[in-house]
Amino acid sequence: MKYFKKTHGSIKLFQKISTFAINPHLSKVKNNQFILLGDMLRSIHPVAGQGWNLGIKDIQTLCNLLDTYSITDINFNYIYYARRHIESTSYLAFTLILNDLYGSENFFSKLIIKFGYQSLLKISGLKKIFIKQAMGEFNLVG
Repeated sequence: MKYFKKTHGSIKLFQKISTFAINPHLSKVKNNQFILLGDMLRSIHPVAGQGWNLGIKDIQTLCNLLDTYSITDINFNYIYYARRHIESTSYLAFTLILNDLYGSENFFSKLIIKFGYQSLLKISGLKKIFIKQAMGEFNLVG
């Protein structure tokens, strides 16, 4: 702590560390007057910036729809949310599974993690897909 005293003042460490669960969710939109984007539409565990990537894709989807439909079209919100639902649900399910696996102490979970990691190291195509997907360059859905 002596290294940070000049920049941050006196820092005290507490023995008890507080944590809270990150509860991913996908909003159920009941009001057609609003279009939710990014973290307003969903929350997701901050793995590899996926919340950022999904938010950017929300904006891209909205812009593409505005090229085709009028925002006053009665089905506009339905079309937007239908297009975003599959990818959002896929990301949420995948990160929930990863969180549960890494949070578990049982032998089976550790074996799955080890197998998955070794697969990523050995299968270069799979590794490239995960890297591109994490960078937002690969779509899980068409």
